[in-house]
Amino acid sequence: MINLSDPTLLRLLAARDASDGVSSDTRAELKGMMFVALKGANFDGNTFVQHALDQGATHAITSDRQWEGAANVTVVKDTLGALQTLARAYRRRWTCPVLAMTGSNGKTTTKELIRDVLATRHNVHATLGNLNNHIGVPLTLLNAPAQPEFVVVEMGANHQKEIDLLARIAEPTHGYITNIGLAHLEGFGGPEGVYRGKKELFDHLASHGGTAFVQQGDDQVVRASQEVHSRVQVPTPEWTWSSRPDGGGIASLGSTTIPMNLEGSYNLPNVVAALAIGAHFGVSEKEACQALSNYVPSNHRSQSVKTAHNWIILDAYNANPSSMTHALNDFASRGHDKPLVILGDMAELGDASERAHREVVDMCRAQALELWSVGQWFGRIHDGGGHKGWMHFRDLEALVAHLQSNPTEGRQILVKGSRSAALERLLPYL
Repeated sequence: MINLSDPTLLRLLAARDASDGVSSDTRAELKGMMFVALKGANFDGNTFVQHALDQGATHAITSDRQWEGAANVTVVKDTLGALQTLARAYRRRWTCPVLAMTGSNGKTTTKELIRDVLATRHNVHATLGNLNNHIGVPLTLLNAPAQPEFVVVEMGANHQKEIDLLARIAEPTHGYITNIGLAHLEGFGGPEGVYRGKKELFDHLASHGGTAFVQQGDDQVVRASQEVHSRVQVPTPEWTWSSRPDGGGIASLGSTTIPMNLEGSYNLPNVVAALAIGAHFGVSEKEACQALSNYVPSNHRSQSVKTAHNWIILDAYNANPSSMTHALNDFASRGHDKPLVILGDMAELGDASERAHREVVDMCRAQALELWSVGQWFGRIHDGGGHKGWMHFRDLEALVAHLQSNPTEGRQILVKGSRSAALERLLPYL
């Protein structure tokens, strides 16, 4: 964030009020929108200011001084900082609950479950997709109604102090951490760095009188919450999970059952969190259960996909050692007759990369899972893996060529890897 003079900030707030929302993407519909010209290593939004105005943008924020004095244009020194400062000022007008959430795994799925549960009683504005970084969070806030009823903000990070920044922008009244695990180890500087980085959300709540929803099943989350005065327990799941033969699962507690479209018992804590947070904000169990049952996953997360030839669990949006362990254990527990695991590299693990990938191979071997892998890290250890049911492919194209020559039929397949692996591209060949 940056300091903006009062006249500049008031001008930008007035411009936001006169627009339908805020965008930094010239590929999107800009008519009626406020345009922010962001600049990065490989792009410069300042070169698209005229284009944005021609497309019907109501106002533009730029750092290009040639626009000084132009109507409907505000020139600032730092457009990203101005975006963040404007978002905080816009948010400070609200009196509604603002629930922020982060975690090593399951952020987006949990956010969507919570959103849908809360939406049975409230008008909810929530992060779209995974727009959860230093750009996505301010855009989420600025695209909310002028006086929303409830806001849910997802926060992602790959280094320390990033959640701190996002919390200072969004100023949440409530917060939830899904779990604290082994993700982005390189950027965070190891497991303790991950803990400190995720804890920043609860630190903000502690210093601003906020309320933390605390996942009792994660010792690291419980530890991180100790300084927060107002805490609401999200209980260790007493619910049970059973997979359905036709895809999805059933969450059960006593006589209550929730048929789910989600795949994976590892999603049970996310379901329990949505129930607990919904109950805190006045949603009945019946309403919450119906919302959870209606939820359909998308964007390559915990999806059940049936092709003409195979049944696939597509969980290819992201991967780290923690989520990989949960996914493999769940898949192995199902007792499939023809299981196959297709895995891509786990990114951003730094010095832990080789060890983490070797441990994944060991898990597959111990559970007698046939493994097909893609990527440099799996490739580095392939010769020494000691797993006879393991084939490695140097890249996605090599795996596609193999599938074209050797089609799979009647198999149950788990597909998982980091975003950079883009394993969803395999679907047409499975």
